[in-house]
Amino acid sequence: MSSDLKDQLMSWAMLYGEWIDWNVDRLLPDGLELEKKHNERGQLLTEKVKTELGTTYTVRFSPSSSAKSYAKAGLKL
Repeated sequence: MSSDLKDQLMSWAMLYGEWIDWNVDRLLPDGLELEKKHNERGQLLTEKVKTELGTTYTVRFSPSSSAKSYAKAGLKL
């Protein structure tokens, strides 16, 4: 895998949970939208990984659903 794609994946992974205020363990007001964008970027990166790796490996993206869980539990700011 290219070093550029590895960097993109690392940067994306480091943003996981940006929709949660970890100091108070609550979903940010725009948390659902932030998680949606994170998942969209993850899906795009997954497709890039598949293209670079070819059929040698099976690659599957599992989207985050933590913001939905927080919202359902009423844990919003």
